[in-house]
Amino acid sequence: VLLAVPNVLLYGSIYIYTGLILLRHLETQGLGKRIACWTFIAMGFHQFDFPLFRPTEMAAWGYLFDAYLRLIMGVGFLLTFFEKTRYDLSKQKEQYRLLTENAKDVIFRYRMKPSAHFEYISPAAQEITGYSPEDFYNDPGLLLRIVHPEDRGNLYGFNPEVTSNDTPQVYRILTKSSKEIWVEEHFTSIADKEKNIVAIEGIVRDITSRKNFEQELFRLDRLNIVGQMAANIGHEIRNPLTTVRGYIQILSRKKELSSHRDNFSIILEELDRANSLISEYLSLSKNRLTEKKPNNLNSIITSLYPLIQADAASSNHLVRLDLQEIPNLYLDEKEIRQLILNLSRNGLEAMAPGKVLTIRTCKNEGTVILIVEDQGSGIPMEVRDKLGIPFYSTKESGTGLGLAICYSIANRHKAKIDVHTGPSGTSFSIHFSSIEHQTT
Repeated sequence: VLLAVPNVLLYGSIYIYTGLILLRHLETQGLGKRIACWTFIAMGFHQFDFPLFRPTEMAAWGYLFDAYLRLIMGVGFLLTFFEKTRYDLSKQKEQYRLLTENAKDVIFRYRMKPSAHFEYISPAAQEITGYSPEDFYNDPGLLLRIVHPEDRGNLYGFNPEVTSNDTPQVYRILTKSSKEIWVEEHFTSIADKEKNIVAIEGIVRDITSRKNFEQELFRLDRLNIVGQMAANIGHEIRNPLTTVRGYIQILSRKKELSSHRDNFSIILEELDRANSLISEYLSLSKNRLTEKKPNNLNSIITSLYPLIQADAASSNHLVRLDLQEIPNLYLDEKEIRQLILNLSRNGLEAMAPGKVLTIRTCKNEGTVILIVEDQGSGIPMEVRDKLGIPFYSTKESGTGLGLAICYSIANRHKAKIDVHTGPSGTSFSIHFSSIEHQTT
């Protein structure tokens, strides 16, 4: 008996230690864990009294009690297994819930058969579209109704059975506040046993910023191409035009040709118009030299005010200045004057008589902002995406270069142009970096 004492103490300690470790670290709090762990501890204490039972008639009861404890332990571990499985599933479900509810992308499951409806749509739907998940649950057709009218045809014709899952659907939607945004939808088709598509699961992502960036790159690329063409051929065309103009002026002074002076005047006007168009082309050149020096935007606007006011008065419009105190910027004064004049004249042409054109300046977090705002009827949606593209114009006599020049000037000054338009008017905001962030 005495020889068995060390083994008994060792085995008993191991049982008790194991029970305490499991009690502390096992990731479940159910009844099975408590039964299994406390049975381990009881087994440990039972090992300590084993030498007392063995030499007596109570040994059989000791073995029976040992078997009973092992049975209870087995039941406890079985319950622990189910509790741990349920705990892991619950934890995964909670992690999935947190993922879907906090993701910036919309995660959804849309049931197509037997009746079309959303089975799940994440809360990000409200942040992107302005409509809550409950709106989509209650109205299964809401998604198709908020799709941009020009993109509905593609979406109505969408067939998940023949469309590759690797090909995202890209379309525009109109938010609850009537704002137009671009979204990209990745989906996976769910089929039943007969391989019929019964549902789709997917993610909808707001890609408006990416689309705007791509559009800006496209616009700048067009500007650069036109600018390179202008730089290459502009001077070559201007030189013969200057020569022709000089000879026309000489001929117009001859007495024997005095009867043709009206014709000469028309020719000179057309030559001047051609020369001005070449100047506009040259303004688009990316490599055009700029003479930037510290200038105050308010001073440039004030010097232009009489000219803008004269244009406004001739068409029965008013001009209002709202100039706040702003720091100096590195600017090419001639180019900024052209930018302001182009935006102002566009605004005046967009308004009915009696309306007001407002020119504002302000500063915001290291940025100086120039705002030219009209009270016109707004820019149509189909025109808005093409603003600044060379040769695109809605005016019968327009060249399509006015806004393109503005974007080119802004690009050379590392400024950004934002456009906000609606039924009550349009505002062009040009954001210049402060002089501390500008490079000459």
